[in-house]
Amino acid sequence: MSAAALQVDSPASPTSVTGSGRTEQLATFLAAPERVVAWMRLGALVLYALGETIPHPNHEYTAYFITLGVYAIWSIFAIVWVHRSPSDRRIGVTQTTVDIIAITALAALSGGPYSYARNGYYLVPVLVTFRLRPRVTAVAAAASTIAYVAMSVPHPASSLHGSVQVIALHAGYIALVGIGCVALSDVLTRRTRRVISLAQSREQLLADALNAGDHERQVLAESLHDHAIQDLLAARQELELARAGNGSDDELARVSEQLLVGVRSLRQAVYELHPYVLNEVGLPAAVSSLAETVADRAGLALELDVSGPSHPARETLLYGLARELIINVERHARAKRLSVSLRADERGWLLLTVADDGIGLDENVLLGRLAEGHIGLPSQRVRVESAGGEFEVLSNPNDGTRVQARVPP
Repeated sequence: MSAAALQVDSPASPTSVTGSGRTEQLATFLAAPERVVAWMRLGALVLYALGETIPHPNHEYTAYFITLGVYAIWSIFAIVWVHRSPSDRRIGVTQTTVDIIAITALAALSGGPYSYARNGYYLVPVLVTFRLRPRVTAVAAAASTIAYVAMSVPHPASSLHGSVQVIALHAGYIALVGIGCVALSDVLTRRTRRVISLAQSREQLLADALNAGDHERQVLAESLHDHAIQDLLAARQELELARAGNGSDDELARVSEQLLVGVRSLRQAVYELHPYVLNEVGLPAAVSSLAETVADRAGLALELDVSGPSHPARETLLYGLARELIINVERHARAKRLSVSLRADERGWLLLTVADDGIGLDENVLLGRLAEGHIGLPSQRVRVESAGGEFEVLSNPNDGTRVQARVPP
């Protein structure tokens, strides 16, 4: 079985393996629990040997220590196995099966339900928990409980007074520990899935960030070429015509108008960049100017409420977010109205809200766009949450979108 198949116990595990390097990393990750289990077994062997020094009913010393010796040889072999062989499901299943059989044999040879070796049954679900597979942990816990009862009931020591209560009590303890281990395994499994998902998102963000600068430069170059440069070239042509015809007032007026249009295009490009705008006018003015420019360009009715205090440490983050949200409304929302608010909330955090009455969006689709290579809003969410803030999208198809971001000062 390949390492690619050895994922956290879930058919929908987010782990993906591409390339031999990542396959080796996954194999190492999955082998670590087996190595922990193998070394912990050696500690248990010492306790099994010490436990036999305490008197037990119906004990068989010679058979006990022969069995313990065989189990010790197996334990050493298991350590070598997990350190030299690739991680495989068979390793875990084999180790757990041998553990239950060995503990049952040791307990049967040293007092049955009263044997100190019976405490090894508690270790079985605990050790399996390291493998982050709740269903396997549940099977191991059930097998340990059943094995203890099956060993204890026919044992000669079960005829002692009160043995039924002893067997029931310890079976209950083993089962309870098993249930706790299943719950712990489930929690650890969910947490591991989340860590894997975040790591994959981080990888995607890093890959996108490497291309983000080139993309921004391309967008800026296209904008300048299609607008400002064309306006200035038209002004130059008008100026040449005016010079050839000695320049009438109308011709000079057209040249002046073309130059003004070119200046506006350049100014618009500058205002949509950062952090230059922030350094010149500050966050509230920069967000207001950006919203007014986009609303005028897209023909949107604008509701503007910008009065947030100055927080220099967060201005670049919030301006980048505001720009992303406002331009998304222009490009994708098919909206008629745009609302932008920037203020301090009751905790002193900066609250940015951008809302529209457009076609809306599905947040699950929004999150899924990151996996398709779109840096956009998913990356803005990561940036806000990485800064200790909160990011919320409220939207329904054909019912507009409202995005709120809170960041601490």
